[in-house]
Amino acid sequence: MPYIQPELRPKLDIAIDELVLRIRNETENDDKLVCGILNYCITRIILSTILRRFGKVRYHLMCMVDGILANISQEIYRRVTVQYEELKEFESGDVKEFVEIDNQLHAEKKKLQGIE
Repeated sequence: MPYIQPELRPKLDIAIDELVLRIRNETENDDKLVCGILNYCITRIILSTILRRFGKVRYHLMCMVDGILANISQEIYRRVTVQYEELKEFESGDVKEFVEIDNQLHAEKKKLQGIE
């Protein structure tokens, strides 16, 4: 979670909510356009912040950006994608090879624990 001080959120949320509304309006008739627009907006926010805040690109700043983007991806995956996948697995059933592999790994674990 991108934890920031609660008093900073309302100030940022106004601009974020406006941007989200514009993205929704611009992509109303084209779902595929969302990816390109999100990429564009996030890229501009990151690069503009670096240029306006630090004046130029520096290696340590780009390492920081890379880490931030990785953390965002992992957090969304952990908190949203995993739950969605579990829901769909429950609705549709699992892939038989996953079940087979799960069974094999559980059996191996039991052997190692001496439970057989």
